[in-house]
Amino acid sequence: MSEAALIWDELKERGVVKWDAGAAEHGGELSRKPCLEELIPELIDFAHYLLTHRNQVAKAKLYLRECISTGSRDAAIAALNILETGNADGETF
Repeated sequence: MSEAALIWDELKERGVVKWDAGAAEHGGELSRKPCLEELIPELIDFAHYLLTHRNQVAKAKLYLRECISTGSRDAAIAALNILETGNADGETF
């Protein structure tokens, strides 16, 4: 199966789960709701997640460059922690 097909399958699967959860949480069919009023805060949240993720990847790259140039195991661990947990310390909340 191609990578595109794997991604599309995951999107479809997660989309159905998210749709059903949203209908249960918000009480009914989306097509009968005022979507714009709900969409604006969701887009703001999306922008926050997107920019935070971009910053996390940039930090991980810095640690990886340090690891490559110095052989620092700590830098490699910090990069992995960022990619797995979102922070260099590996803390989960």
